[in-house]
Amino acid sequence: VAGAAEAYFSGGPRTLEATALFENLNDGDAENNPYVISLHSAEDYARGHIPGAVNMSVKELFGLDNLATIPPDRDVVVVCYTGQTAGQATAALNMLGYEAYSLLYGMSSWTDDPGVYVKRFDPEKHTNDYIIDTEAHAPGGPYELPSPLAVDVAGAAEAYFSAGPRTLEATALFENLNDGDAENDPYIISLHPAEDYAKGHIPGAVNMNVKEMFTLDNLATIPSDRDVVVVCYTGQTAAQAVAALNVLGYDAYSLLYGMSSWTSDPEIYVKRFDPEKHTNDFRVETAANEPGGPYKLPFTVAGAAEPGVEPTPPPAAEAPAILAP
Repeated sequence: VAGAAEAYFSGGPRTLEATALFENLNDGDAENNPYVISLHSAEDYARGHIPGAVNMSVKELFGLDNLATIPPDRDVVVVCYTGQTAGQATAALNMLGYEAYSLLYGMSSWTDDPGVYVKRFDPEKHTNDYIIDTEAHAPGGPYELPSPLAVDVAGAAEAYFSAGPRTLEATALFENLNDGDAENDPYIISLHPAEDYAKGHIPGAVNMNVKEMFTLDNLATIPSDRDVVVVCYTGQTAAQAVAALNVLGYDAYSLLYGMSSWTSDPEIYVKRFDPEKHTNDFRVETAANEPGGPYKLPFTVAGAAEPGVEPTPPPAAEAPAILAP
């Protein structure tokens, strides 16, 4: 599981802008169209979705029967409301061997119709003005690595997502950090570039590069007995990292909307969703699209054969990964 996370994130998390998806779907070549998965509620999916999108619940997406409906020989684009949930699902799909992309900012970037996008980042509702720290904080450890939620990525992904992806609002994090009990403070990881981290970050946050985060040496700097909160600019990258951390056995949360929800200072948040820049008015459809398959899964599963899966014996038990002090 750790190896799959390192292999994916070393190339950087995959996202796709709405304009790029629109151009792909309208280039006259249907053979290169990606498989689009909408993670919206059934009610919101029925209001309107990207043409061709199939509706799935993120809590059920990683069951083997549902994974077998995703063609392994096509790019996959995952869509939610603002990119937070889709980012988490995208990371796990890539760890399983799919070529998956999260639609940047979700449906709030595809359409300007509030009846269709339903939810989007609103600075008046979602931005605070909490204290900023400019002091650099060194990582700790080495700590013992936690046990992944299962022996393989498929099992670990299903175990995590079946309860729903984990996010945390800025108000909840602020209250935690200021409740007078330092023992319950989470370990905060900032995924910003070093220069933006230096401009200001959440108090106590440690700076890490997401491309290097999933090496065993770097994972060993993250305490496994504390909650972990991961922060980026708008929540798109942090969401992907959080999914991987959770399948690895950490209790990790993505800060909803990232630093753009923590501070109103543009020098600190640097980037945030802007409807004038990031929202389009592309076509949506209301007709439901049926999933396909079953396809052969792009990974092997420990245990008995499943639809589209070639059986493989369970791996031999190995000692837990521990890095000596």
